[in-house]
Amino acid sequence: MSTTTSVIPSSEGTRVASAGKNCEHGRVMFTPVSSNTRHSPSPVSRTSNGRLAERIVEMDSNSSQLPDISTYVDLLDRFIERKTTVPEFESAYLRMMKCELRTLGEPVYPLLQELFEDADAYVERPESRTGREDLDDERLLGYAVRTRQALRELGYE
Repeated sequence: MSTTTSVIPSSEGTRVASAGKNCEHGRVMFTPVSSNTRHSPSPVSRTSNGRLAERIVEMDSNSSQLPDISTYVDLLDRFIERKTTVPEFESAYLRMMKCELRTLGEPVYPLLQELFEDADAYVERPESRTGREDLDDERLLGYAVRTRQALRELGYE
């Protein structure tokens, strides 16, 4: 399968879109062009180590203006309820985010992106975890719970 690449400007900055085999049904896969992969949104309170803080600061919670992210919410709920394994969650979540075609914008994108980075840092086999950044099952679950709570506060029940 050949890969087609184009540059697309978005509210998060310029992105490279490449239609490739990693996305189902010929969807477009987005990769940030910027070398700064951490998206630091202004409305989300962060701790000094870059993790999402427990609360969201002064966000507009008008859910009628928020994008439909029911597939993400469903996956998060299944994971939190332990109806899917950690490796299955990690794989599905990374694939969903890579294949996302929409610009989700503030305040949703930063929450989903932070969890994407957490899922990307997950290391299934304990003996393969070599750094502090390598996440185990419980830490990834904790970050998923925190993200789900933040989405609830935005109006995603």
